[in-house]
Amino acid sequence: MKVSQLSAAEKTAIILLALGEEVAAEIFRNMEEAEVKRVGAALSRLGRIEQETIDEVMLEFHSLLSNTSGKSLQGGVDFASKLVEKAFGNSEFGTELTEEIASHNVRMSSLDGVDSGTIYRIIANEHPQTIALILAHADPKKAGELVKLLHESIRTEVITRITNLNTVQPEIIMDIDDMIRKEVERMGIARKKIGGADKAAAILNAMNDDRNEILDNLDERDPDLADSIRSHMFTFEDLKKLDGKGIQTLFKALDRSVWELALRGASDAVSSLVYDNMSSRAATNLKEDIQARGAQKKSDVQNAQQEIVQKAMELEESGEIILGQDEQMVV
Repeated sequence: MKVSQLSAAEKTAIILLALGEEVAAEIFRNMEEAEVKRVGAALSRLGRIEQETIDEVMLEFHSLLSNTSGKSLQGGVDFASKLVEKAFGNSEFGTELTEEIASHNVRMSSLDGVDSGTIYRIIANEHPQTIALILAHADPKKAGELVKLLHESIRTEVITRITNLNTVQPEIIMDIDDMIRKEVERMGIARKKIGGADKAAAILNAMNDDRNEILDNLDERDPDLADSIRSHMFTFEDLKKLDGKGIQTLFKALDRSVWELALRGASDAVSSLVYDNMSSRAATNLKEDIQARGAQKKSDVQNAQQEIVQKAMELEESGEIILGQDEQMVV
């Protein structure tokens, strides 16, 4: 392995291998998330590193390796996974990173939750190969929206490049991911959103029966828009507005496993409402079961919370519960 052909992330990975798990884990803990992913991916790819390569890398970093003389080092997924575990334990970030390393599947998380128009403004002037790589990591719906936004002169070129994409170094994906994330953050600082589905939902929430008529009309004109607004009209955090009977009804309407996931990411207000409206024994058992499940993917927790929100809105529509108990009630 020639040192001149190694990326910065691979050289850093070799240094960490030489330092050993304990010291390397401490260094990992002080890295930025993007740096941890980049070096973790490099660690997972490294095979056996000979002493000559180690010495050259250490010299390049102006350091000396004192305890690996005459030896070779072995990288790989196992070392990378152990390092992540030592650095981050069973935290959500550690679990997700371990899964990424094990699968060699680096995601572009910067695309999550960002509308296609914003992404297009960021990538419009990029090389077709870069655009192809980004679209390949977006969900199909968003990728399709982006293709429609592309200038006709490069649409076919981008689709062709997506078709011919093969293996891409994780560092390249991470660099693009960082670029998009920074641009999204920059644009967020420079622009203040004054509209959107959440704003429309807030307005409709302040209305009485007329809001149902408006939403019904929207269903006919633009069902997706209507669904988007409805999703903003009640959130998981809004469960704290339910009374005791309401939360009990909602709890019984869903499988217990859904609550075990959802409550892991719940606020104290929502958690307390749920626990206070069941027997002390049942509450203790639920807490123990949540603890026993260990760390869970953030996306799974969010999906469970959204399932509860959907059920809450269904129960309100059928008249079984009343949402928005913080509003004035007429007796």
